[in-house]
This record gives sequence, C-alpha cells and structure tokens, in this order.
Amino acid sequence: MTKKELKRYTVIMKHMNGLITVSEAASELKLSTRQVFRLKKKILEEGVTQTADRTKRSPYESILRIDSLRFSLLIRKMHMSL
Repeated sequence: MTKKELKRYTVIMKHMNGLITVSEAASELKLSTRQVFRLKKKILEEGVTQTADRTKRSPYESILRIDSLRFSLLIRKMHMSL
C-alpha cells in the first residue's frame, strides 16, 4: 500500500468514525464528496484493498498471465516428451 492509499484509507476511516465530515474528507483528499461516498462504500463492502488506485492495474496483466501459463504448459509438455 502506497502513502497515497494509506492516507486515503485513514481519512475515510476518520470520516466513518465521525471525526470529520464528508466535505472535510473530500477537501483533505482533493476529491469530490461523491467520490468520498464511493470510497466509503467500497471499504465497507470489500475492505481496505479497495482503496488502492485502479489505474495501476494494467489491462495487459491478464494477457501476460495467460501467455506465461501457456508457455509453462508448453515447457512441461516438451519436458515430458523427452
């Protein structure tokens, strides 16, 4: 978890505990109040991992995983045929 993600989580938790308002949380995170509500909902439903920035996930990661899986299967078949 990066510093940004940790700050995001702690600010949302402050809001959930009633220490700050939604608008204070939004200004501290430089987000809209709507985004604060969305983050709060994600934390409640899915936990702390959902505060992570989704843009870090590459759309090509799944393709790379499939290709590496295919490659490893190919290597196993070649090894077994020897």
